[in-house]
Amino acid sequence: MITDYLLALATTLLLELPVVMWMAGALPIARVLGVALFANLASHGALWLAFDPSHEGYYARLALAETGVVVFEAAMLWMLARLPVRRALAASVLANAISTAAGFAMWALRDG
Repeated sequence: MITDYLLALATTLLLELPVVMWMAGALPIARVLGVALFANLASHGALWLAFDPSHEGYYARLALAETGVVVFEAAMLWMLARLPVRRALAASVLANAISTAAGFAMWALRDG
């Protein structure tokens, strides 16, 4: 369980942080990276622990929760990293779509 979580977290950070940095444009790298890292660490663990894929309605609950994560991370990028609101939302949607797709792919490969 802990190994799965650490692999999921590392994958998320490796995929999402570069997307956010690219979408941030000319904003200060340290500020954007710090906010993006904080937002990911704050949301990833909560999402991971809250959901058990063996329960009925997993995909619908995951979609709702991922929407919350996108909104939270976009709000952090907008308020703390000072990305324009549309760019913050676009960065969050793109980053989370990529990492969620990678998570599904990893899950499918692991479970055969």
